[in-house]
Amino acid sequence: MVRKGVGTRLRLFRQLRGLTQESLSEAIGVSKQHLGQIERGECKPSLDFLTKAASALNTPVANFFLGHGQAPSENGTSANSAGAWQFQPLNGCGLWTVGIRTGRHSWSRSLCRMLGYSSVRVPSLEHFSRHVCDGGAGAFRDFFQRVLDGAPPEPMVVEVERKDGVRRDMQVQAEILNSGGDDTACIVFWDITDWIEAQRLFHCTQLDLSETIKERTAALSMAVAEANRELALRHEAERSAQRAHEDLQRLIRTIPAIVYSRNLSGTGGHYCSPQIRQVLGFQPGEAEDGFWTDRIHPDDIGLYRKSLEKRARSGVHDVEYRVLDGSGSYKWLHDRGVVVAENGGLVMHGVATDVTQQKEEVAARKAMERKSQQLDTMLRLICDNVPDMIWAKDLEKKYIFANKAICEKLLGAVDTMEPVGRTDLFFAERERARHPEDPGWHSFGEICSDTDQMTMDSGTERQFDEYGNVMGKFLFLDVRKAPLFDGAGEMIGTVGSARDVTEQKRMERELEAGNTALRAILDSVPAEICVIDEATQAILFMNLSLRESLEGDRIVQDCAGASGAPGSTPGARGVEARPDGVSTWEHLDPVS
Repeated sequence: MVRKGVGTRLRLFRQLRGLTQESLSEAIGVSKQHLGQIERGECKPSLDFLTKAASALNTPVANFFLGHGQAPSENGTSANSAGAWQFQPLNGCGLWTVGIRTGRHSWSRSLCRMLGYSSVRVPSLEHFSRHVCDGGAGAFRDFFQRVLDGAPPEPMVVEVERKDGVRRDMQVQAEILNSGGDDTACIVFWDITDWIEAQRLFHCTQLDLSETIKERTAALSMAVAEANRELALRHEAERSAQRAHEDLQRLIRTIPAIVYSRNLSGTGGHYCSPQIRQVLGFQPGEAEDGFWTDRIHPDDIGLYRKSLEKRARSGVHDVEYRVLDGSGSYKWLHDRGVVVAENGGLVMHGVATDVTQQKEEVAARKAMERKSQQLDTMLRLICDNVPDMIWAKDLEKKYIFANKAICEKLLGAVDTMEPVGRTDLFFAERERARHPEDPGWHSFGEICSDTDQMTMDSGTERQFDEYGNVMGKFLFLDVRKAPLFDGAGEMIGTVGSARDVTEQKRMERELEAGNTALRAILDSVPAEICVIDEATQAILFMNLSLRESLEGDRIVQDCAGASGAPGSTPGARGVEARPDGVSTWEHLDPVS
């Protein structure tokens, strides 16, 4: 018990100092495992170990034995009550006296020892302030000045660093004494380091005790709850077993399948449940030996006999076959049974279930699958034979469908299945890796936005212009994208198509360049030229000479305001401005 208590307090002091097992074991010079064994009470510490630990933790060795040891009495026996060893909270008391009138300072020898000096030092406020730690010197000077002013303040606690570097907590208290007409300030220093440590230790011990009580109480409560739960489970299991027995009885009476027991040795009787009438439409006695084996479809008799031969080896009979029912139609039965030895013979217990509907559903499903496969093939042929690129992607922007055009013209895929599960970036990086010497070999999509994300965010159909180099050639695509929804209305990805409009864009640029050149030529002609739409009478164009001659007229302002620049298509017909000799623009000769 003493060993475990020492280890517990060693751990508490280590935690109070904020040290880990690694750092403390390194300071003591032992392994982490050895320190852990001592803290858990598995190993007895040596005196050298405790001395080094006390030095590293800045605490007396006696603190490791608080509450566990007893000092011997005068007769050499251990005292249990009045003579029990008690912890001394104060390790020292020092006195500093100051003559209020004379200003004479005096330190007691015990105060000097508390500061780590073997002899009496010359006392001074500056000298003592150098021993005060962590910015407490200013507070102590204020305390000291108030004492000299004749108004001793309330006691204070300061942390003092001894000459050897050890820090101690001291309580400082002052009083003014009058002796022979001269007032003397007496400042008493109490070393309360161990008392503070004991308080912290007591608090931690209280916390540990409270936690232990909580853990034990919780464990006891859990044990009681577990016992109650197991008892409730046992009662519930008994009730469940009773209910299962009753349910089994009802199940045998109401199950739509035929439950049977057939004696294979011919030494006993047979049993067949009344459901045979519902399934096959006849009483058990109407068939041979009370069974339907004589009504099996001729094509299935071989399967039935092979199953009987197999059950001789495995003990399990499992086969599907057709049986002629009372109405003259064939029904599918799934016959499954096990063979056991009873009363010196072999008895097969089994269940025969009508699976006619399931068979029909399977046949219908296979037909639908064939039709679906034909539709998929047709869809693939349609998509692969159109010149436009067609694809579909999931929410992670990976392809789930790609037609032949996009594989050949954009992705460079070997076939239409290679893009499935991959993104555009995979094919772009693969194409760039083939021509590292040419950075512009495959730049398609680098200057385009993430149009897939934009389409999913909008939730509507979008149109985009996407362009760049693909396998060394410039490609301009008119792209249409729309979100892809499932039958429940949930978005599952995007679907898109793209048309190669590279040649169209080239022709548009050439046409625009021709229009620009034509405007420049007409602006250079000194004659005034105007183009008017005969159907709407809207001004389509005015050259520079006509614009300059009409400078400031409202018709020019209307033309510029409608198109954004003089000479452009105005989009509206001017009717108010009137050049010399012309009443309205309708009378302007379009030729001149």
